[in-house]
Amino acid sequence: LARDRDRILKEGLWTGWQPRTFIPVCINAFGGICVGQVTKYAGGVRKSFSVVGGILITSFLQSVIHGHSISGSTWIAMPLVIGSIVL
Repeated sequence: LARDRDRILKEGLWTGWQPRTFIPVCINAFGGICVGQVTKYAGGVRKSFSVVGGILITSFLQSVIHGHSISGSTWIAMPLVIGSIVL
């Protein structure tokens, strides 16, 4: 903002933005609200397990859909995550 101060004061804060620019901003804001609600009602620990589970599911789907192989670090992380969930 410091470098663009003069331009913002002259043309306004939203100069250069188009209506479609607000789409990812609104989606990220909605995602943040969803994360806050999950943390509030399910707790931080469950949210962390859900995030890790989502990462694992995403890596499997990515390997199936795009044909990428699963990295060695992911293979090492999977049993550790499963073990931590079981405990």
